[in-house]
Amino acid sequence: MLGQGSLVRFNGVKIGTIENTAISRNGLTLTARLEMDIDIPKNSRIHEAKEGLLGESSLQIDASGDPGGFYSKGHTIEMEPLRKATTPILTDILSTPAKMDTIITILRRIEDAKNVKTK
Repeated sequence: MLGQGSLVRFNGVKIGTIENTAISRNGLTLTARLEMDIDIPKNSRIHEAKEGLLGESSLQIDASGDPGGFYSKGHTIEMEPLRKATTPILTDILSTPAKMDTIITILRRIEDAKNVKTK
């Protein structure tokens, strides 16, 4: 699963890492820090890819053909298949405050457990 620290690759070459993830009513937002100044074509295919022996996830950006323009720095790029897959689930989860409170509690417990393990 994509998350903080996952690699970002452009045509197979590492160009950065995912810095932050956030869930909203519109889907999952991944914020990436790119280590290279690279023009990402608007017609690129953006998807999750599995790599390595353990199947770690990376965000893969595949460019092909005529770029049809380039994304500007700070631009939000939608991963349509991921958005379509997560939106119905997120809509259901976020539909009531009680469900959201439960999710926040679970996420805090996970974060607390991660902090304890790293100390």
